[in-house]
Amino acid sequence: EIGVKNHEALSMTVTASSDPDSATVWDGIMEYRWDWDSDGHWDTPSVALKNMTISWQPEMEAALDVTCQLRDRFSATDKLTKHVDFREFIRGDANGDRHVDLSDAIWILSSLFNNPNLVCGPVCDVNDDGTKDISDAIYLLGFLFLGKPPVLPL
Repeated sequence: EIGVKNHEALSMTVTASSDPDSATVWDGIMEYRWDWDSDGHWDTPSVALKNMTISWQPEMEAALDVTCQLRDRFSATDKLTKHVDFREFIRGDANGDRHVDLSDAIWILSSLFNNPNLVCGPVCDVNDDGTKDISDAIYLLGFLFLGKPPVLPL
């Protein structure tokens, strides 16, 4: 998941894209197109460039799946989809329900010890020390139940 802060535009670059046949068959130029708003319709035309950066910002806060499709000269395609959260950043809202409560501390602990596949991005760095670890859940529990200072803002 990608979080976009403070209503900024999302910039995505496709420079790391490659085709294993490019060294022997063709020059490696591929076509790219984007579906920004998860509706299944391509929002940009296909563009053929070796390096491409494109920016986009939704008209309102939303959590969307952004998809980039790549196509080589032989019409072989592949696509990559990333979940992008354009909603207001709420530090401590680990489960994404827009509230900070006990379930968020449980989510953080589960992502650390029970299920490493749980998505727990920057919002889980509750104490803002740059890492996600058990101290984040402890900080959050101290805020919720012991009157510790509030969860740090963005």
